[in-house]
Amino acid sequence: MVKLGGSIINQTVVHNPEVMQYLPEGWEDQLDSILNNTYTYGRVGISKMISSLLKDVKKEKAAEFESTALELWDRIYQAWLMSTLEPDKSVGPKVTSGAVSQSWSTFLEHIQKTPELMSIKTLSLLVNNMSLSSGLQSVWVLLKANMGLVVQALTTLISLVFESGFAVFNFIINIVVFLTALFYLLSSSGRLYKPVQIITDCSPIYGKKLAVAIETAVHEVLTASFKLALFYGLWTWLIHSLFQVQLVYIPSAFASILAAIPILGPYWACIPGVLDLYLVQGNPIKALVLVLFQILPTFFVDAAIYNEIQGGHPYLTGLSVAGGVFWLGIEGAIIGPLLLCCLFVIVNMSTSILRENLVSSPGA
Repeated sequence: MVKLGGSIINQTVVHNPEVMQYLPEGWEDQLDSILNNTYTYGRVGISKMISSLLKDVKKEKAAEFESTALELWDRIYQAWLMSTLEPDKSVGPKVTSGAVSQSWSTFLEHIQKTPELMSIKTLSLLVNNMSLSSGLQSVWVLLKANMGLVVQALTTLISLVFESGFAVFNFIINIVVFLTALFYLLSSSGRLYKPVQIITDCSPIYGKKLAVAIETAVHEVLTASFKLALFYGLWTWLIHSLFQVQLVYIPSAFASILAAIPILGPYWACIPGVLDLYLVQGNPIKALVLVLFQILPTFFVDAAIYNEIQGGHPYLTGLSVAGGVFWLGIEGAIIGPLLLCCLFVIVNMSTSILRENLVSSPGA
């Protein structure tokens, strides 16, 4: 049968010899192979489809139905090949249209005798398989088209997880080391802080003055920041509680942070409470009074506390805290003001030395 298909192509080329020069070498063998594969894979596909549809049918009945379907396939294929040949040059058995019609009638009779083939269960299973196959194929097409995007997203996610994990681990290690060193220095200190004592011992002449200057600067800067943070935290909590604002603790903490780091005024912490009173509770008068009470201490308390820092400025203190946190992390909130204290120490030491020189000059 396959050779018969090959002879069809051969006769076409014989009648048109000029076509040969446009065809590649070995095209006859390739065409025979294509026809053979089409016929063979068609039979295999029909057998698999019938076997899947007739799983619950007796083997003898399923085999008979499969034989009828394959016979119909063979006759259709052979009749198609015979129709393309001239009657006097045909090779092999001849299949007429009547034989094909007879095979088709036999196939329909077997379908009628096999109700399991058209059962609701079988049709539902077939539809579900087709839907699942179509869905999986669509998903695969989308994944294949966007594989680069998927890989990039997975890589970014993994990188983010690892970087965040290392950042948290590094933060914990730094906090442990910093607090351990601070505890050791405080526990080993006597009348003076241990680093101050070491610096004092290195300079016998100006050691005492240096210790006094460092202690004074540290006390002034850190005490002023602590007082402001504590006052504004408690003040914000008090007035928000008196005005019955629903959100109290977060504005209080925010006011404490803004007081210690005066990049913005602590009165900005009352914005959530003002919105709550004006929009939610519908009381604009209470919202206005809350703003006035939040702003009022800035005219008196800030000046009174910052006056304790000789030669300092509130924004200079705030920038020292912010710069320390940006540079060294959470421990920079302490180291930043300490570095600011060094500036005050230099100023105080220079002032003290100049005064001594001025006092000693007239006596000389």
